[in-house]
Amino acid sequence: SNNADQGAVVILNPKTGDILAMANWPSYDPARLGRPTGSKERFTDFNPNYMAALEPGSTFKILTLALALEKGVVNSTDVVQCGGSLQVWSNRSVRCDLHGGTRAHGTVDLEKAISKSCNVSAATWALRVGSPDFIEFLNRSGLMRKTQLGLPLEASGQFVRDEYAKGLQLATFGFGQSMTCTPVGLASVFSALGNGGVRMEPRLIAKVGGRDTKEREAGRLFSKETADQVLGYMESVIESDSGTGKSLRIPGYRLAGKTGTAQKINRSTGTVEGGGYVSNFVGLVPAQNPQALILVMIDNPKAGKYYGASVAGPVFVESAQAVVRLLGIPPTPGKDVVPSPKASPSPDIEIRSTKQQGGASN
Repeated sequence: SNNADQGAVVILNPKTGDILAMANWPSYDPARLGRPTGSKERFTDFNPNYMAALEPGSTFKILTLALALEKGVVNSTDVVQCGGSLQVWSNRSVRCDLHGGTRAHGTVDLEKAISKSCNVSAATWALRVGSPDFIEFLNRSGLMRKTQLGLPLEASGQFVRDEYAKGLQLATFGFGQSMTCTPVGLASVFSALGNGGVRMEPRLIAKVGGRDTKEREAGRLFSKETADQVLGYMESVIESDSGTGKSLRIPGYRLAGKTGTAQKINRSTGTVEGGGYVSNFVGLVPAQNPQALILVMIDNPKAGKYYGASVAGPVFVESAQAVVRLLGIPPTPGKDVVPSPKASPSPDIEIRSTKQQGGASN
């Protein structure tokens, strides 16, 4: 319905790493490889869940904040003064998207930074972490390498190496630009937040020859305290009436999530202008003691909308409704069974232009 180039959904159990479902579009009939089942005339023996490396966008702000908390460069009482833009290198600035006629979010605490998807806050956190520690995390987390699934033609993540503009690069790392990763790789790292900070290796096969395959810990990414704290901020994205995901509630359940909208690099110019968008959403079901993590990535939607909440969000809701039904997840105690507010999703776009004269918004 969004006339996108491709889309991917991965659902996994954060406690075990088990991949419960993977879906992609365009799809294919396994008996007729190479022939699309949709209307797109393209090679479709391609699963973007593990073959495509895409920009994570604002979903990555969650990981940036968790890393900053772990490094001790941000604490729970910190605030950022968001004037709408932040000059980070020479005449280059990052900025927040327009909302209510302004780019400025004003005084922003950690919860507001996540629920309102403030780019200035995320860039500030990344700059405090510093390039060496941020890049070390990208490598240590597994985002930049292939998973251990053993699937053919699996892609790995990449990030921009630009020593000349490293201040700008680091700032954009904070909100998931200047890097790419596979959906399954990103889902695996996010799942650590639903498992007390420990990432499990993703697993496709539970038994071989009647014998159970082993669950494997990939390592601790965050302390349990940090994971629980950040999970609470993700909950505000959906459950707060000012959150960017407020339209994505499921009656009877408290959910945690994060919207994301990334600008793609235009391969012909090397800039983001005219490169299209990746619309993302990541969510945990339920918010307390999550039983499933759902990641949705929609590549280059062209039907007039591209924000993560309005493009990837509905796919998340449909997937989450199926998850609670099929896994038998009981409703959240005390959660009112009320519908989501009928409101337009709040924007959370990353950067329209990284160059601003005098650092002023336009």
